[in-house]
Order: sequence, then structure tokens, then C-alpha cells
Amino acid sequence: MTQTIEDFSTSFATLVAQSEASVLGVGRGGSGLAWTSDIAVTSAGAVRGRDEVEVRLSGGDKRVAKVLGGDAASDLAVLRVEGGGLAPIARRDNDPARVGELVFALGRPGRAIRASQRIVGLIGKDVPTRRGLVLPEYVEMDRGFPDGFVGGAIIDAKGRLVGLGTDRVIRGADLALPPAFLAPLVDAITQTGRPRIGWLGVAVQGVRIPDRHLAEVPHGAGALVTGVENGGPADTAGLALGDVVVGLDATPIDGPDALLARLRSLADREIELTLLRAGAITSVRATVGVRKA
Repeated sequence: MTQTIEDFSTSFATLVAQSEASVLGVGRGGSGLAWTSDIAVTSAGAVRGRDEVEVRLSGGDKRVAKVLGGDAASDLAVLRVEGGGLAPIARRDNDPARVGELVFALGRPGRAIRASQRIVGLIGKDVPTRRGLVLPEYVEMDRGFPDGFVGGAIIDAKGRLVGLGTDRVIRGADLALPPAFLAPLVDAITQTGRPRIGWLGVAVQGVRIPDRHLAEVPHGAGALVTGVENGGPADTAGLALGDVVVGLDATPIDGPDALLARLRSLADREIELTLLRAGAITSVRATVGVRKA
């Protein structure tokens, strides 16, 4: 039994040591994560208002990193690290985390790597956040991160990246944002300085659904179309003033916030909108555009 415990302990110490080079210190007391050989990611809060920030590598080397941009809604900032040579962690892309799984949070708020054992407490799906974002999936830890760990890595028992640690996306929840969610954001921010945010080209306001239609729209509310931009995705799809959007890809839409939150991550995707039009339920397909700056 003693040997088993020792082996267990040694294996995780080895995993942390193998991942150490991928975890960066960012600014004063923050953590970050190597994404590619010269791109790092961190919490948007760690670099807010800055064009450059100092990062600390595992060997004690300090580098200057340019802040390429970020996305406050997902608490993500993307950095280009001077000199490159970073060591990204292998990502866990197609193997979802499971509730009860043992993971480790890694951070570098000071000079040395720090590790903290965690258990996956919840897998959340399609959860709206306080900044108009819908998280298609997130991994919630069983307890809060220590100071300085936000922006660092969450790794599994094989040393793979489960996600980027944040406590700023959903109030009161310490999360790992999975690589599959982060990847398109990182790519867009690297290229343009901002995320690609879905845009439909409509003005909407909240509206209650008449009682006679509650059988078809049990959530009882929708987003009333009050304006359609000429040539925009909604115009091309045939949306008209007075249409009420009550669903998007079979997900209920109960008002403007729900519609905008769902659209946010769907740029360039074809979607199906369920409408209440002239007293009847119908559907149209639309290709989501990209919101202009």
C-alpha cells in the first residue's frame, strides 16, 4: 500500500515537472500558459490596459511580451513573447473531462511553479455568462483557485491541458476553459487583435408570447425584430419586421440577450432560426456574419 501511494505521488510530481516549462509568470503575480512557440495566453485581467507585459519563464528568464488583444467576456488575453522558444502543453481536444476526475492547477505567480490538486466538480454546457457570452462547455473545479493561479493551466493525469484557469467568467465559479473553446478565439485575436463575434444584422427587443401560442413556445418570450440591416445576414435570410425569434438551432430564445449571446460564437456558421411570424411558427436558415469593429 505504501509503495502504491509513493508511486502515485511520484507520478504526479513528474507530470508537474514536465509541464513546468509551459507555465509562465505574467506581470505582477499573474500566470499564463504557452500556446505555441511564441504565443502565450493569460487572463484578460492580468494585462488590462497594457500594450506590453513582462513574462517569467521556468528557467528564471524574463521576456517582454506584446499584448496582441483579448476578449473580456471569456477573460482571455493573447501575448506574443519576444524571442519565442516556448513549450506548449499537449491539449486535450477530443476527450471531454469527466466529473470526479483528478486534475492539477498550475500557476507561476512568483518565480517558481506552483501546483494545486483539484477534482472536476461539474461539466457545464451552454451556460450564459454575465458578459453576453454562452460557454458551450466549461469544466468547473471543486474549489477556488489560490491567488495568482488565474490564467494558468489545468492539466489531467496524463499531463494534457484540460483548460485555462479563470474565476472571472461566471460569478462564483472557478473554471477551466477548454482548448477547443479557446483555439478559435486565440487564432482570431492573434490575427486581428479581437475575437470574431457573430452578427445577424437585426435590432431586437424583448416581447411576451401571446397565451394562444404557449403550446408552441412554452418559454413564453422571444426577441421581436424591430430593424433589419440592408444586405445583412438577416436580410439575406428573409427576416422581416415583426418576426419574433423564439429559437436558434433548437435552443429556446427568450429575448435579446439570449439571441446575442448565442450568436456571439457562431460567426460564419449556418444556423436555423425558429420564428413566430404572423401567428404561425416557421423557420429560416441564415449564415451568421462577423460583427464589424
